[in-house]
Amino acid sequence: MYEGCLIGKQHRDAFPQGVTMRAQAPLEIIHTDLCGKKQTPSLHNDYYFFTFIDDFTRKTWVYLLKTKDEAFEYFKEFKAMVEK
Repeated sequence: MYEGCLIGKQHRDAFPQGVTMRAQAPLEIIHTDLCGKKQTPSLHNDYYFFTFIDDFTRKTWVYLLKTKDEAFEYFKEFKAMVEK
């Protein structure tokens, strides 16, 4: 039988129903992602974006970056903002 057919018919187990780590208060857990390089820049010639998502409230912050090396500066800016 064709290998692709065999893979498509394989059984998948469900995700475990055990304990998952969730934030109990705002800003306790922050998820981040640095995305890019986009083929088409934004109106201000930004090719990357940096996201911060609060696990508890699901509030999202997005920073637009021209280059990846700006990410640390935006992280420091985000950290200072949420600590106020």
